Amino acid sequence: MLGAIGYFHNQLKATYEVLKNFRNFYPLASLIAINDAGHREIAEIAQLFQATYHPYTKNITTGNNSDDIEVMIEWITRFFTGIEQIQEDYFILLEDDVLILREVDIAQIKGQMFAYNPHALLPEKVTTYLKQFNPAIPANTNRIWYSGCGGTIMQTQFFKDIAKNEDWKAEIYAYGELSKRNGPTEQSWYFNDCCISYLCWRYGGTIEQNTAWGDLNINGTVQRYHRNEITILHQYREHYNKPYSGMAKST
Repeated sequence: MLGAIGYFHNQLKATYEVLKNFRNFYPLASLIAINDAGHREIAEIAQLFQATYHPYTKNITTGNNSDDIEVMIEWITRFFTGIEQIQEDYFILLEDDVLILREVDIAQIKGQMFAYNPHALLPEKVTTYLKQFNPAIPANTNRIWYSGCGGTIMQTQFFKDIAKNEDWKAEIYAYGELSKRNGPTEQSWYFNDCCISYLCWRYGGTIEQNTAWGDLNINGTVQRYHRNEITILHQYREHYNKPYSGMAKST
C-alpha cells in the first residue's frame, strides 16, 4: 500500500484529476491534501476523495528566488505535520502534475527517496559537508544528486524520525549558508526538493533512481511511455494530469 501527500494551490482541474487518479489505484490509502493558500474549493475536492485536509493562509509554493530560508522551514514544517497522518510504509509526493499509470510495485522501492533526475545536483559545498555524515555518498562524487519533485516515493518512518530530531531546523540553516548563490544569475537552491533531499542525505538516507518514473523534460520519456516502462509520469501543470498529447504522434 502507498500513501500520498500533495500541495495544491490554484489549478482546480489538476487537483481534481491528481486526487482522482490516486484514488483509482489506492482507494483506502492515506491521502493528505495541503491547500497552500489556494482556492477554497480545494476543500471540497479533498472531501470528495476522502483526503485529510490541511489549509494554510500563506502561499509558499515550493520555494522562492529570494533565498529566504524561513520559507523552506515553513514548507518542511507543513510537510512533517502532514506525513504524521500517513499510515503506510511509503508515500508519494502528489503535485498537480503527477499521473500514476499503474499500481506501484512496493518491492522495487529502494532507499529513502525513490526517483530523481540524474542532472539535478546539489552544490559542491553542500556535498562536501554531507560526506562527513553519510558514508553512502561516494567519495569521488563532487556533487550529489537530489530528488523531491512530483512522483517521488519516500519512506514514511524515516522522515517521521527526522521530524522528531530537534536539530533538523539548524541543519536547514546550515544548508542555507552552504548553498548561497555566488551571483544573481546562479539558480536558487532554496526549494523544497533540494532541502528535503539535503535532510535525507544528512540523516543517513539515500536517494535512488526509479526506472519506472518519467519526466517529460527528460529525453527518451515519450519512447519509454510507449514501451509501457513508466509507472509514474511527471508532466507539468499545463497537461492537467492527462497523457501528453504529443505521445500519440511519437514513434
